Amino acid sequence: MEQGQFYFIKDVFFTVYDKEHMLMRNDEGVNTDGKKRSRPCFYAFKDKKNPLVLWCVPISSQLDKYLRIYNQKLDRQREKGIKSPKCNTIRFGEVMGIKKAFLIQNIFPFFLTPF
Repeated sequence: MEQGQFYFIKDVFFTVYDKEHMLMRNDEGVNTDGKKRSRPCFYAFKDKKNPLVLWCVPISSQLDKYLRIYNQKLDRQREKGIKSPKCNTIRFGEVMGIKKAFLIQNIFPFFLTPF
C-alpha cells in the first residue's frame, strides 16, 4: 500500500484482524449498471510517527446520509451555545470529480509489516 492512494481491502484482512466486526466491512455486489463494485473504498495515508503504519479512511458516496449526520452534529453543538460548531468525524471532498464523504470516525491502522 502507498500513501495517498485509494484501496479496496480484501475480506481476508477483516477475517484476520477484525474478529469483533468493529470496522466497516466490504459490501460486494453489482451496481445498477451491471458493473461489479466493492465498498467501502479507503483512502490511505502514512502515520507521522511510524512509517510502517498507514491510516485507512473509508469513503462513501452516501452523501445525503452523511450530510444529515454532519448537520445534526453541528445543530446539537449550536443548541448547547457553541458559536463555531465543528464536526471532526466526517469530511467531504471530491474523488475523480465526484463528491464523497470521508468517514474519519471509522479510521483504522494498516501495518505494512507483520508484527
